[in-house]
Amino acid sequence: MGEIKMLHPHQGMKQLVTPSGAVMYPRVFEFELVVQRLKRRRSPQPETPIRAALRKRAIQLREQGLSYPEIARELNISVGTAWNLSNSLPKAAGDEL
Repeated sequence: MGEIKMLHPHQGMKQLVTPSGAVMYPRVFEFELVVQRLKRRRSPQPETPIRAALRKRAIQLREQGLSYPEIARELNISVGTAWNLSNSLPKAAGDEL
């Protein structure tokens, strides 16, 4: 990445000099990163039948009072996936965020 130089040593303002020679200030640079990430964001995919079955079973197990680690062991998935399946709604083909 670029190097950081002091613009005004007395004020402590910094600037970022990119490899192309462009000068960017940290807040502008952070904003540009956010814009690039949004451009690369994938659109939601429709739920597969296998994932729908896992979601249904995870919700059933949760309603029976099982904890997320117990659900994860039962379905052979990670605890995070058990939580996601139990707490999010399925995405249909035309849904938007």
